[in-house]
Amino acid sequence: MKNINILDGAGTVINTILATENFAEQHYPGHWRLAEHQPEPQEPVSQAPASCTPTQGLIALYTLKQITEQDIFTALETITDPVARYTAKIGYQRATQWERRSATMQLMAQLLELSEDDLDALFSYAVGVCV
Repeated sequence: MKNINILDGAGTVINTILATENFAEQHYPGHWRLAEHQPEPQEPVSQAPASCTPTQGLIALYTLKQITEQDIFTALETITDPVARYTAKIGYQRATQWERRSATMQLMAQLLELSEDDLDALFSYAVGVCV
């Protein structure tokens, strides 16, 4: 979407709207131009759910990536800092919810080589799992 200036017959700006160029041409043929100031591009916001249960997450991990719970335990053991390793283990083993944006989930994604798109797919699939 862009800021579009709507012009009168003399070429004077009479309004500014937020629209696509196609919309402007369809509705104001020949009587529009791109405004000088445009909105800053926004990073896309993930539409993936923010959380799921560990059971849902484990089933989604296996279904989508063939990652097992043992793979998670193995990945946790690779954390060299003992405090970080213990924190991640407790966060993983005792959580009643997996939070998409939590530090533990971000660390787990890194250890399991999951991209942001992989995490979105994981959480989107997971919330539909019924056990």
